[in-house]
Amino acid sequence: MWPEGHGEFTVHLPDGTGVSTLRVEDDGEVRMTLEGVARPQVLRVHRQEKPGTVLRDGIPLVEGRDWRHDVRTWKLSITNRAAMNAGYTVRRAH
Repeated sequence: MWPEGHGEFTVHLPDGTGVSTLRVEDDGEVRMTLEGVARPQVLRVHRQEKPGTVLRDGIPLVEGRDWRHDVRTWKLSITNRAAMNAGYTVRRAH
């Protein structure tokens, strides 16, 4: 996803079990909220800069395990293997 400003989109699950909605706000700090059918997640976010902190529901995630940033492709990948709805926050490095 390419966060900019405010937006949302709905994903219709390919197995027909329901939908999930992702809401995004980007005002320098990116906030993403995933609601609907709870599934494990991999979020790929276009971010030129490596984040300082990535949080899930207010809890810091571990770089290398829960999230990675590729400086060559400007992609931030956030992984959650648990089937859950969640709120993510991506903060800039200081």
